[in-house]
Formats: sequence, structure tokens, C-alpha cells
Amino acid sequence: MTFPQKAEPEELARREFLAVCVRDELAAAGLAVVPKTFSGDLYPGAEVSVDPGRDEIGGVHVDWVVSPRLRACARRAVNSGRLDDPAIGYSYRIGAAMVAAMTAILREAGYTVQPSRDEYRIGELQVTAGPGPEVTPVWALTDEELRPSASPANQADSAGNPG
Repeated sequence: MTFPQKAEPEELARREFLAVCVRDELAAAGLAVVPKTFSGDLYPGAEVSVDPGRDEIGGVHVDWVVSPRLRACARRAVNSGRLDDPAIGYSYRIGAAMVAAMTAILREAGYTVQPSRDEYRIGELQVTAGPGPEVTPVWALTDEELRPSASPANQADSAGNPG
């Protein structure tokens, strides 16, 4: 069996950084994001992963993970042969709606997003590029916020008013 070749280390580092930026952007929009060290089986929300492959399906992928309870209901229905069970369709429709929402959020923030080209990631997103280093996220801390004098107590003191 031949395994796909891994991308070069520089490309893997770029993808890992892009994945961090994607997680941050989705979290800034208010979405739950599965922490990189957690399993989607334990934590619902946006799941961002990095495929290390050198081929066209390698890269950063984003999926929506429904709650463990809904997932268990859908899985139980499938395993019981009840393919018309409402939990299955509901779970799928939630995933599709959230993938559409995440697509809109990421594109609005300047990311290049497309449906995943990986046949094993049907319904997922593939993020191929971020907005670039010259673009600062609108939610990023400002220079004023980073300066110690920006705190309300320090501003009151510098104005000669009691804090």
C-alpha cells in the first residue's frame, strides 16, 4: 500500500498557523470551537484539522460537530437500520447550515474557502488561504488596548481625577 506523501515542513507550518487563525476567527464570531487537543466525540462545535498530504486534498479542513447526544441518537438510528429517523436528517441539516455559516464568516474575514475536495470529508470546508499578514482582524487588540495607560484607572489618574 502506498501512502500519500507529506507536504514540506514549511507548508505544514503554514497550514498549522492557518488552522490557528481559522479557529480564532470562528471563536471571535461566537462559535464553539473544538480545541485542537480534544476529540469531536467529546466537544461539539467547529472542528478544524490539518491534513498533511502533499496532494490537492491536503490542507486545512473545517467541519461542524453536533452535540454528543444528537450524534448518539443519529448513530443509534443508523445502527438499528432506521434510516428515516428524524435524528439523522436533523443532524445532517444542522451540519450543512453551520458549514454555510462558517463559509460566510470566513469569507467575510478574507479567507479563501471552498468545499473540501476530499471524498472522505463530504460536506466539510477546505480553507486554502487566509487574508494575509497585512490584514488585522477587526477583533484584534488595538495599540491603545495594549498600552498600560489604556486602562480606565490609569486614564482617570492622568486626567487628574480620582480613579
